[in-house]
Amino acid sequence: MSQLPKLDTVQEKIDGLGNVISHTSIKETFHGDDFKGVVFIESEFKQCDFRKVEMQEAKFVNCVFAQCSFVECNQVNGVITGSKFYSCTWNNCEGAKVMRINAVYKDCVFEGFDDEAAQWAQVDFDGTTFESGKLLRGSFMQCAFKQCAFKEVSLQTIAFMKLKTEQLRFHRDCNFDSVMLHEANLDGHDWTGMSLLRVHFQECSLKSNIFNFCKMQTTGFHECDMDQSQFENLESEYSRFYKARLEKSNFRQAELKGAQFTESNIDFVDFSEADLSKSVMMGCSAKKTRFDQVDFTESTIEGNDVRGSALTYLKLKYAKIDKLIEDDDTDWTGTLKLSMRLNDDRENG
Repeated sequence: MSQLPKLDTVQEKIDGLGNVISHTSIKETFHGDDFKGVVFIESEFKQCDFRKVEMQEAKFVNCVFAQCSFVECNQVNGVITGSKFYSCTWNNCEGAKVMRINAVYKDCVFEGFDDEAAQWAQVDFDGTTFESGKLLRGSFMQCAFKQCAFKEVSLQTIAFMKLKTEQLRFHRDCNFDSVMLHEANLDGHDWTGMSLLRVHFQECSLKSNIFNFCKMQTTGFHECDMDQSQFENLESEYSRFYKARLEKSNFRQAELKGAQFTESNIDFVDFSEADLSKSVMMGCSAKKTRFDQVDFTESTIEGNDVRGSALTYLKLKYAKIDKLIEDDDTDWTGTLKLSMRLNDDRENG
């Protein structure tokens, strides 16, 4: 009875079995190899280099990679599940539609990527960096980020859902468009000067965040804790604050055209010289809040608690003000209190 030939290398196992099971490679270089559609199961790679390797539709199940590098590899439609990566790097790899589930990336670097429709689910990132790349129409679901960073990354139509975060940072050279951040803890984050277009923060902790000189458009903050945050000289259109906690925050000279503040806590907030034209402020707690020289042209201000607040020298042309809760300390110095419906003056000539 003839013995089966011994299969030692990855390529021999692919040629002989079609898949790779319980294989170990140490300090090997794979250059131009074809792993297309191959399934790797419980295999280990240490200090290996993968250069221009075809990994399209390949699957890595319960594998371990340590100190490996991936350069210009094609990982399109790949699946990575239950695998762990330690001190690995990816450079200029194609990663469209890659699915990563229940994986670990510790001290890894992704650089020069252009990933579309990539999915990350229940992935733990520790000390990992995404740099000089683009993420388009992807998602991070129930992922954990610890001491991680995004640098010079374009994020477009990306969802970060049910995150666990500890020292996650987005650097100022990142661009956001249509991004959702859900349940992220980003306390103390500095967003100064960044573009945050159509970004939605939901149930996030954003205490003491700095949004000075940011650009926002239809950006939303839904049930976020944002105490003592800075929005000075913000450039914003149609931003939404719903049930947001903004106590002691600073909006001085912020442009907030078309903004909506609904059922939010804005006690002790400074809105001095802000542009809140065509905005809505309803059902808010605004005790001891400073609205000095705010432009409320064509705005609706209704059902707010403004006890002890300074509503001084306001611009109220075509504004509607109704049902405010005031006390003897509410200061209207320099403001002519008028309540009128929009367009009334213009319709009457």
